[in-house]
This record gives sequence, structure tokens and C-alpha cells, in this order.
Amino acid sequence: MNMQALVDAMNQAGAQQRANYHLTLGALVSELEKADASMPVIYDMTEPCSPSAPDSYRGYYDDLSFPPSSTPITVGELLRDAKDAIGRTFQGYKGGDFEMHEKTPLWASPYGISNGIAIIGSKVIGDRFVLITKQID
Repeated sequence: MNMQALVDAMNQAGAQQRANYHLTLGALVSELEKADASMPVIYDMTEPCSPSAPDSYRGYYDDLSFPPSSTPITVGELLRDAKDAIGRTFQGYKGGDFEMHEKTPLWASPYGISNGIAIIGSKVIGDRFVLITKQID
């Protein structure tokens, strides 16, 4: 086994474990497809914010982050971004190419930051689609 294959296998095993408690990219798409496309999307954080365009997560480059932003986003816009991310290759913070897939775990961290804020679920509250987060230490 070459070194890259070993690293890839280790990354895949870690991502599978994280997918047990994270919302995955495929699950996010499924939940968004059930919601009203015009509904605003927010995080459940103390400071009101919305997810922005996805990028590779700094903590695990093969995971995906939707960085918090003050710019509002709708379910339809986030659904488009999430669907576009499936099968797409993102560059890791310090290099390397990482293809995202339906089982990719999701985070809510700014680019280049590994603050451990996992996206663990979603629910509709009133007229908003809320992404549920949890600090993972």
C-alpha cells in the first residue's frame, strides 16, 4: 500500500465516524428539499448568522464547512450550494484536493479556522430553517 492510499483510508475512516453525529451533505440536501425554498436559513448560534458558500473544513480537509455569514441565504440558495458541492473537489487549507460526497460531515466554521462547531441537525422553527450546531472538543 502506498502512503497516499494509507492516508486516504485513514481519512475515510475518520469521516465515517464523524458522520455518526454530524449532519452529512446528503442529509442536508434531503432536509432542504422538504422545506419552502424561500424560507431563510440561520444557524442556532447566539449571534444571528446564516451559512455561506461551502469550503473545505480546516480541521478535516475532507469535511465541508458552511462558514457563518451576516449575509442572509434562503433554503433554495443553500440547497443549490449543497447539491453543487456533491462530487466537487475542494482544496484543503494547506493544500491537497478533497472530493465531497453525500456522506461528508458538515461544520460551521470560517475558512481557515478549526473551531469545532459541528452541524448536527436541522429543524424548521416558525418561518426559518435552522441549522443546529454543537461544539465538538
